[in-house]
Amino acid sequence: MVSADGSKAMERITTSHNNQSPSSFSPDGNLLVYLENYAGDKRQNYDILIYNFQDKSTTPFAATEHLEVYPVISPDGRWIAYCSDEEGQIEVYVRSSSGTGKKIKVSREGGLSPLWARSGKQIFYRWREQMWVADVKNGAKFSVGRPRLLFEKSGLGRHSGRRGYDISLDDQRFLMVMWKEKESQPATEMILIQNWFEEIKRLVPVEN
Repeated sequence: MVSADGSKAMERITTSHNNQSPSSFSPDGNLLVYLENYAGDKRQNYDILIYNFQDKSTTPFAATEHLEVYPVISPDGRWIAYCSDEEGQIEVYVRSSSGTGKKIKVSREGGLSPLWARSGKQIFYRWREQMWVADVKNGAKFSVGRPRLLFEKSGLGRHSGRRGYDISLDDQRFLMVMWKEKESQPATEMILIQNWFEEIKRLVPVEN
């Protein structure tokens, strides 16, 4: 962790032999939901954990033999949407951010990369090259409506394990990373840099 304004030195907040990557902060900044991936007996697996900045504790949120990925906290901090393949095909679920209570299934025929609307009244997710949305009610009891297709776009489903898209503050526009095939270009120029190692030592001196 490092301060955005650079006022504090970099600080390590978790320790693990596995790869870890941040995914979502709670609105009050007290919780960080992150992924930890490790090599199991048959495949790489991912678990979802929560780090509490107040008491510096780490709590498993979804840590099973199944794949659990793409966690994102709701705008009010009460819920976490995430993906799991516990039913065979990967789907989108919602569960209380406290880690208690039953999970609620959002998608129906596969789902990845969930994202809450800024209003908290909808959950977006993608499946292959399609973008889906489900209405949610977040009162005394959480409930989710039947998902409906928003749009389909070539290249939408082809990116890395990161979500690859976000939504505007007014919930009206998406900013998306799209996959596009790039035509190969023949090399027409070669640049030769001499004594580059000496230049590095000049710019970044090593103290003995």
